[in-house]
Amino acid sequence: MKRSRSLRSQDVVDVLGQVRGRSATFATIARRLGVSGRRRSALRELLAVLEQEGKIVRKERGRYALPDIPRVVSGTYRGRGKGQGGSRGGYGFVTRENGGRDIYVAQADAGAALDGDTVTVSVRWPPGAPGPAGEVVAVERRARDVIVGTYRRYGRHGLVEPKDRRMAVRFAVSDAESGGASDGDLVVARVVRWPGEGVALEAQVTEVLGPPEQPGMDGVAIARSFGLPLEFPADVLEEAATLPDAITDDDLAGRHDLRAALTYTIDPERAQDFDDAISVQQTERGYRVGVHIADVSHYVVEGSAIDGEAFDRGTSVYLADRTLHMLPPRLSADLASLKSGTDRLTRSVELEIDDSGRVVKHRYFRSAIRSRARLTYEEAQDVIDRASKGGRSRRAGSTGPATEEIAESLRVADAVARLLRSRRFARGSLDLELPEVEVDVNEAGRPRAVRNVARLSSHRLIEEFMIAANEAVAKRLRAKGLPTLYRIHEPPSREKLEALSEVAGRLGHRLPARAAGTKPFQQLLDRTRGTAEGVLVAILVLRTMKRARYAVDNAGHFALASRCYTHFTSPIRRYPDLVVHRLLGRRRRPRRERDAPRLRRQLERIALRSTQQEWLAEEAERLSVRAKIIQYLAGHLGEEFSAIITRIFPSGVLAYIEDFDVESFVPVENLEDDYYRYDSRSQTLLGRRHGRRLALGGRVTLSLARVDVQGDELDLVMGPQ
Repeated sequence: MKRSRSLRSQDVVDVLGQVRGRSATFATIARRLGVSGRRRSALRELLAVLEQEGKIVRKERGRYALPDIPRVVSGTYRGRGKGQGGSRGGYGFVTRENGGRDIYVAQADAGAALDGDTVTVSVRWPPGAPGPAGEVVAVERRARDVIVGTYRRYGRHGLVEPKDRRMAVRFAVSDAESGGASDGDLVVARVVRWPGEGVALEAQVTEVLGPPEQPGMDGVAIARSFGLPLEFPADVLEEAATLPDAITDDDLAGRHDLRAALTYTIDPERAQDFDDAISVQQTERGYRVGVHIADVSHYVVEGSAIDGEAFDRGTSVYLADRTLHMLPPRLSADLASLKSGTDRLTRSVELEIDDSGRVVKHRYFRSAIRSRARLTYEEAQDVIDRASKGGRSRRAGSTGPATEEIAESLRVADAVARLLRSRRFARGSLDLELPEVEVDVNEAGRPRAVRNVARLSSHRLIEEFMIAANEAVAKRLRAKGLPTLYRIHEPPSREKLEALSEVAGRLGHRLPARAAGTKPFQQLLDRTRGTAEGVLVAILVLRTMKRARYAVDNAGHFALASRCYTHFTSPIRRYPDLVVHRLLGRRRRPRRERDAPRLRRQLERIALRSTQQEWLAEEAERLSVRAKIIQYLAGHLGEEFSAIITRIFPSGVLAYIEDFDVESFVPVENLEDDYYRYDSRSQTLLGRRHGRRLALGGRVTLSLARVDVQGDELDLVMGPQ
């Protein structure tokens, strides 16, 4: 074996999978890995670690081998659906609870597991495989008991085929339980018998949505499948209707009156709620930045009907063709929306920033503002660009031409944001940007264009101000000595980090398998930025990271390199931000000793619910955009697209199309330019006739052969390159 720059776990596993008799002495392993001299002690340490982790076993006479008995772990099963994976049955992965490597599961080994289920899986590491594989031995908890699918009539019997193709099953429906559905209708059904509980999987139709081709039906189907409410309950709307129409003198009592100050909002062109405004001034010692957030807590009383509904929803959900707001329209589009030219109640964070971008002082207070202008990101960018060149902006803002006063304020704000951003990256915050697309839909919800979203300085300006405000509030809450709600992001697991290190090595880049902090990640991103594998590396780094979540115990924010972070800036669309606003108004110490544990339990419940709803919303939003993109691509059959290989299996490759931010499986039978076989040593697909090698990060040209709009699937083919 070729001598490598560093010892990797996968190399040891490969050696033990290839040696005769499937066991080897230390000397044999060292010889095959090209290890000699001082590096032999490092190999002994690696073998000891692998033995402790259960990846290898030590037998008699000091021989090493792969374990005969698989480990059993728990995790979440993520199905890839039927028709993928190079077989009719498809495949899936199990994401471990401890954050370790994902476990590949062939459909034949998935048992009764369906997408999203919590399962117990036995794990093995097949010789030469790119990662661990497993077999589901038990389903511990079902992810859902309601599905959305297509009703099919077969004689006197009916079936529901789930719209989500990751659920590679069909549910039997009796005539009495069909709800009057016609063949081909989209329906909502409740599962009454799961796999493993009987021969047939049974369901009961609870709602008939109608023909799938109806405009906007894909959005309704996604909302129903995730249990997202499309309407507000009557008691919530009635309570919202009783809220006052105007701000009174009593409302202004005790607030800083900033209505004469220069404040303005910057949001996407199609934004429907405006919960943050900014102000900025240059001072003798640096800058003074104001972040002014809609005071939703003034209107939403804890324990009210509106509050209960907001807790249940957890977050607003932004589907491709509609927004499912956390708060009723009376608040989200009116009283709590910072409309220009209108008096609004706010909560403000004022930041004193020196010439190096360091926040030297901050204070928090209740306030009232009157936003001077509502700018889009594009309009703000135009003003910044022209101000930097000493010219006037010729673009009109949404509320009229940008004034010279606003232009100067934006110029200063941009300078401050650059200082904050530079300082944040210097402390170790990750600069991880992936391609992002947006779908333009018509009034009927049909896609008419897919566009790449450009990252502008105006985007970064707002991002930096919001991050700085969130950190300031988190520090204030921590200083109060009360249980509070933090936004945390934990470091990646050692197994995930090791997997990324191995892949980086195959791409020719070094990443320490036990890297500490964010610096090694950023160095890897910087080295590959703009190169052929740069997008792949960014995707792999993102996959390595754990998901951010809400918690009562402060664990810091790894990606932001922040020791103390929370969410304060979006109370219209995130329930935790509303809770943080309330916590800011609490006393420094609880009135009674028993109040603190009670508050902690309440916040733990909010943290768990809010995290669950956020992750659910993210998945719904992702599937909604994907559905629209696939609808759009249905009109582009036969066209060719450039794609990047992001994963390789013996049965095919996962390919990522940057222009559409979509990943799709391409089975080996669709690689029509050659007959490919899997090379376990290099973990590539090798063409037998022409010798072409398909490797991670490689670019390929794929043609679109078929689109399954209802199943949200693409059939891509690779011809001669």
